[in-house]
Amino acid sequence: MSPGSYLRTTLVLIWLSTLFACTSPQKPTPTPLTMQLQWTHQAEFAGFYAAEANQYYADEGLAVTLVEGGPDVDNIAPVVNGRAQFSVGSGEQLILARAAGKSLRAVATIYRRSPTVFFSLASSGITRPQDFAGKTIRTPANMAATLHAMTARVGVAPN
Repeated sequence: MSPGSYLRTTLVLIWLSTLFACTSPQKPTPTPLTMQLQWTHQAEFAGFYAAEANQYYADEGLAVTLVEGGPDVDNIAPVVNGRAQFSVGSGEQLILARAAGKSLRAVATIYRRSPTVFFSLASSGITRPQDFAGKTIRTPANMAATLHAMTARVGVAPN
């Protein structure tokens, strides 16, 4: 290689490295995403909060908004009407919503088994679901399907 071509090659390499150093790739605008929570902000949703705190959503190009739920919040409606792309809910809710003609689908399962528990006073003598027979049981409306499924599994009629 002649000294002139060596100098030209060196200058081109310096120019290219300067050009690439001065141009930084633009980050795309994050995709907004809304997730309706089933309940008020609490430890149940810790994974979502940790993902936000550790920038996991941002690393994937998402701008996630977590919307608090509560006892009077229909967590299915925001997805059905387009105000949210995702909702945290139960299997029972999904089954009932689909039975009502709502076009929804599950995309993840967080719990393989339901963490729902029913409790009673020690003096009631209830120690297992079979002991519910003949008793009056109070449960929130959104847990009635869980209660009925559990009692049906052990042979206790809903009435």
